[in-house]
Amino acid sequence: MQAPFAELDSLVALITSAVADVKAEYTKLNLAVPDLTSVDDHPLDSMPVPRKLKKAVETVNGACAQLSTSLLSPHHAMYLRSNDYITSICIRLAYEAKVADLLKEHPNGLHISKIAAKCGIPDVKMARIMRLLATKQCFREVENDVFANNRLSALICSDNPFASVIGVSTDDQFLGGAVLYETLADKIAGPSYDTNHSPFARAHDGHSFWKFYHEIRFPWKDLPAGTTVCDLGSGVGYMSMDLIRLNPGINVVMQDTKETVELGKAFWQEKAPEAVSNGRAKFKAIDFLKEPPVTADVYYLKHILHNWEDKESEAILANIKKAMKPGSRIIIQDYVMRHVSAISDDEAAFLGRAPAPLPSNFGEGRIQQYILDIAMMILMNSRERTLAEFKQLGNAVGLEIAKVWDCGELSALEYRLPA
Repeated sequence: MQAPFAELDSLVALITSAVADVKAEYTKLNLAVPDLTSVDDHPLDSMPVPRKLKKAVETVNGACAQLSTSLLSPHHAMYLRSNDYITSICIRLAYEAKVADLLKEHPNGLHISKIAAKCGIPDVKMARIMRLLATKQCFREVENDVFANNRLSALICSDNPFASVIGVSTDDQFLGGAVLYETLADKIAGPSYDTNHSPFARAHDGHSFWKFYHEIRFPWKDLPAGTTVCDLGSGVGYMSMDLIRLNPGINVVMQDTKETVELGKAFWQEKAPEAVSNGRAKFKAIDFLKEPPVTADVYYLKHILHNWEDKESEAILANIKKAMKPGSRIIIQDYVMRHVSAISDDEAAFLGRAPAPLPSNFGEGRIQQYILDIAMMILMNSRERTLAEFKQLGNAVGLEIAKVWDCGELSALEYRLPA
């Protein structure tokens, strides 16, 4: 029989051990832990997070959440979960009212009466919303009814690129989420994986996400000089810029839609013109659902396949396969979903196991991927995938997974041609 406090003791010990790892990793980096009250960027915000540090943070997060849930009454815990949406709608209000932009001009804080007046919202109601957000550590209440930005709220300032992610998550995605049940229960939309049948489309007059918007820790240093990487679905090329900066021997060809490629060219001319002029960074428009990319040594796709269901994902991989040469590889950087229950030895060989007594998927320590999985269902009727599902994609087009690289919460799956 298990001792009455065995799980609590195990969780506390796990938290203590993981926090010690966090402190050791920050000490090794000669960095302080980020100050939540600061609005300044921390060095780790723009550099790769060491794997051990990432895992320790996930462990602390997961273990603290599990410890808290174990001690709360089930009514209390379930009530909190069923009302998570209240935080989202309050963040949306702050985003739409540009509260963070206003507070940026007042680093020492601004009284709620002035915030409310600028935003055109009654001050008593605005105070209640700001107090909730400050309790959730999204703003600071520096003194009674005086609020200031912090490390989290700075992300919704208009000049922060991440603000648009918050905008979509708390507005258009949120509207789609409100009709998730109705969509999945629908006899036509429920079993369909057509993006036009997504909850997002249902909430937006039948417009799919694409129509509505029109729109790693892989060992790169081990690649030989002269290696060509095709960044497929590159966007403007943020990841490619890091690859070129950190790996002098690598050349990159960025491929995306014609409109995106033109934006990428302008971005690179501003940020890294020398890489364009010396030929290390090139651009070529593509419709990757219909045509193969350029011939390359490595094909890199980050957060691409999760936008597409199996039929389209197989088409993308099949088109890449047409362009591959012997020795080429495909690197898919995405979340690899795990079951909460025990994982198989095959999965463990690729993905490792969470430390006991956490669930095999790290519990809330890696909750972001499960939230994103449902977000993809709502937005585009697509999904994050398990290791078995990634294997099925490869098998369907004649590719096999050679290795799964541990990038912390994300993984990098390496597909190769069969030997």
